[in-house]
Order: sequence, then structure tokens, then C-alpha cells
Amino acid sequence: MSEKVQKLAEEIGRLEAKLLVSDDSDIKEALAGKIAVLRADLEIEKARPDDSLDVAPAGPNISGAELESAIRRARVMLSQGKKAEFRPMLAQLVKSAPENIDVMELQADSLLAGKMYQEAFGVLKKARKAAPSNVSIEKKLAEVAILVTDGGSFGDQMRSDLGGAAINPDIAA
Repeated sequence: MSEKVQKLAEEIGRLEAKLLVSDDSDIKEALAGKIAVLRADLEIEKARPDDSLDVAPAGPNISGAELESAIRRARVMLSQGKKAEFRPMLAQLVKSAPENIDVMELQADSLLAGKMYQEAFGVLKKARKAAPSNVSIEKKLAEVAILVTDGGSFGDQMRSDLGGAAINPDIAA
């Protein structure tokens, strides 16, 4: 076991002990969030070969498990409002896996959190092209379409803002 893995495991244990004795719900929530991030870090460290560098992977060489773990960690950071820690994580993810649907969705979520609806709309349109059957992307895209368009019927909005996709007349009727 590497020294970093051991230190992460010790820190998780220490925070879990604090979690058990704390009565304050806010402190418990903060501790649980930190534990979740540390567990994700621990999984990444366990997956690394012993001779690997202690830096985040770059480029297309990032593995699926590492990518998923990094996305989970970034989601935790975003949900906790830790912008200073989240932004570099997101930048690395976008650089490492720009065409990954989960990365695009995370990027859109970040833009939506910052009320950057037009930019989020562009990212979601790109994600929809890459994964047209992804319900989560489709739902977010529809919600953002209402915010960024200047009216018209829902059918008009969908045709004009989503590349002129035809609406099934059986469903529209």
C-alpha cells in the first residue's frame, strides 16, 4: 500500500469518527461530503500503479474508472459550492475527455449553476448530438431552451433551436 493510500485511509477513518460523535447537522453534512471526496481520491490512488506520477491524468489516456471517479468528485465539489476546487477539476476533465457525455453534462451543470444559460444550451446541444437518447440531457436541454429562446410554441422552439429536428406528428397531436 502506498503512503498516499494509507494517509487517505487514515484521514477517512478520522473524519468518520468525528461524524459519529457530532450532533450538528451542518457539520455532519460537511464531514460526509469531505469523506465522499476522500473516498473517490482513495479509489483513484488504489487504481494507480505504484510508479505512477502524483498528478491528474491528462489527454486521452485517462481510464474509465479514473474518469468516473473524477466526475463524481467534481459533482460533489459543485454540489457543495466549492468553486475554487471545482474549476480546475472541470478544466482537467474537459481537457482529458471533451467528448464524454458525463463531462459535457457536468460542464453544462456548472454553467447552469452560474446562470450562463446560453453557454449551457450550446454544451447541451452538443451532448444531445453525441447521445440523442440520454434522457437527462434531453430534459435539461428542454428546460434551458425555454430560458434562452424568445417564445413561440414549444414545437417552434424545438425545431429552431435543436437543428430543425422533425417532431413526430403522432406525438405532437
